[in-house]
Amino acid sequence: MAFESVDVSRAREALRSIKNSLTTNKEQEILNAISDTSVFQTDAFTQLRESIKKLIETRYKDLSKLIDDYLKIVDLVEEYKKLEERIRKLERSIAREESEEEPDYSYIRSLRREIKECQKRMNEIVQTVDSMI
Repeated sequence: MAFESVDVSRAREALRSIKNSLTTNKEQEILNAISDTSVFQTDAFTQLRESIKKLIETRYKDLSKLIDDYLKIVDLVEEYKKLEERIRKLERSIAREESEEEPDYSYIRSLRREIKECQKRMNEIVQTVDSMI
């Protein structure tokens, strides 16, 4: 999967910033802005206020959950990238060991098993991310 181009820290920062902007203070500000009964005494404005309340209770919560899901995806991408780096290190270790005069084939097999475990986890991550998008 093409996670190479994902800047994990910047993605996480952007998503957290969006989530922070959805604070209950903002929700309350919106409600307070149309709550003055001396200004908004008509049924239309009562209906507007109720609609905005419903919007806040559903859409804001849905958006917040969606952002949480994307934060989980960013965590998975970060894990994927760490696994890629781990595989590169293991491959370098295998190459070094194979270049030895008397390579330890038991050690090489254990490194290859670890690579397979990393690849298995990477495939699981890809499937999880695909199911979340």
